Amino acid sequence: MDNSDTVAMKQQLDHEVMVKAGLKLHEARQYSRALQYFNKASRLAPDCPVAAYNRANTMHMLGRDAEAYQILRELISVSPDELERRCQDAHPISLQLDAYFLLFLVGLDYRGFCDEAFDYAAEHLRRRRRGLQSVWSIQEVRSHITAMTQEWASQSNQHLQETSR
Repeated sequence: MDNSDTVAMKQQLDHEVMVKAGLKLHEARQYSRALQYFNKASRLAPDCPVAAYNRANTMHMLGRDAEAYQILRELISVSPDELERRCQDAHPISLQLDAYFLLFLVGLDYRGFCDEAFDYAAEHLRRRRRGLQSVWSIQEVRSHITAMTQEWASQSNQHLQETSR
């Protein structure tokens, strides 16, 4: 093994350590600190979809939805094979599955109630299948989609009533 292989292995390990530390902070709701670790992981492994997904999720929690939206759109725009090529530990199909639902949440905050956000939720549901890992249970997903659909309908009805006066 030559020196460049050693450096590459060290960077891979370092970026994994940064992602794990960021996840612990994210779970503790210390989002600003978590983002620092995900940013470091992304600098060490710029193509890593796991670091990118977690950066986007943390940015969403910090209200930085425009940035999160762009990262997530990029994650769903490439093939699972490409994501796996970028990072062996990516679990690309699960990562993209969760990216679609996170895009639904980000889209609602970034663009408001719109068909595009609900299309991401529908795509998440379309891709779900037994054995595929997700950070959200199917009950959580369906419940959230139902609640947001009802809220959107309620706001639409209010708007129609106000404009008809």
